[in-house]
Amino acid sequence: MPESNRILCTCPVPALALLDASISVSSGNNKTFQVAFAKNGTIEPESVETIKIGSSGDAVSVTFQTDLTQSSGDYVEAWIRNTTDATDPTVTGFYMRSVAWVL
Repeated sequence: MPESNRILCTCPVPALALLDASISVSSGNNKTFQVAFAKNGTIEPESVETIKIGSSGDAVSVTFQTDLTQSSGDYVEAWIRNTTDATDPTVTGFYMRSVAWVL
């Protein structure tokens, strides 16, 4: 059984996966966050997107995507970090999907 919040590849042969996600984040005023996909715990640099929450503190949404190759047992997860301070983000909405093609 895969761990929660991961997309696990169970393809019998290598596959090309198209991943896309949208996320809504809120936190205190004037915070900057980065979101990305991580494959097997390693950030995919080309998927990194930045979210800036202004002085109102309202939730901000962003989409991010990437293409990557996967083999059976590989997993993908969404990753978020605060680049302003140590305040945790509040995720108010999240959607993620993976479409794979066998190579």
